[in-house]
Amino acid sequence: MFQFLKKFIGIPTTAADFIVRGNRSMELCDFESAIKAYRRAVEVDTRSAEAYCCLGTAIISTEENLDQAIESLNQAIALDRQSAEAFYQRGVAFRNKGCHFLAIDDLREATRLNPDHSNAHALLASLKSIVASRNPAENQEVLRQALNEYAEVIRLNPNDPSRYEMRARVYRNLGEEGKAILDEQTAEKIRKAKVYGE
Repeated sequence: MFQFLKKFIGIPTTAADFIVRGNRSMELCDFESAIKAYRRAVEVDTRSAEAYCCLGTAIISTEENLDQAIESLNQAIALDRQSAEAFYQRGVAFRNKGCHFLAIDDLREATRLNPDHSNAHALLASLKSIVASRNPAENQEVLRQALNEYAEVIRLNPNDPSRYEMRARVYRNLGEEGKAILDEQTAEKIRKAKVYGE
């Protein structure tokens, strides 16, 4: 009866309720309130992979305790090995810690689980480009892999000019100046179309 009354007057009681509350706080960029709500979700349901994933994501957003974020995301993945979002967020955390190869592994898994995860493809392409650009002559294959990731990103979101510009940098590292210029021209056309409503 007491639980019903709390629900009736809008007081969160379930993990799902606290997740909704946390999501609202995330939309407002109130990360501390979001973390509190997601922590309550985890307390209410220790088997909720979604709650652990949300908690890890919120902690990453504060840019403070990345190890704590990774711990939450480890728990989310342990509970649900099919969560592309948990692998993506853990990849973000590893990237933020400077652990690029661990990030790449997680992002690969995120894109395997969800081939349409545009952000995972974009971050994977970016990290491969960074790793390979340290020595482009010896990392041609990795640069080619980055191009494949950018092709997916552009397929999923063809109207984002920044993606073409990023791919242009990879083409330059491969010595393919003509393709780099074409991508830069495409990015410029998209920007003009957005400004002038063409």
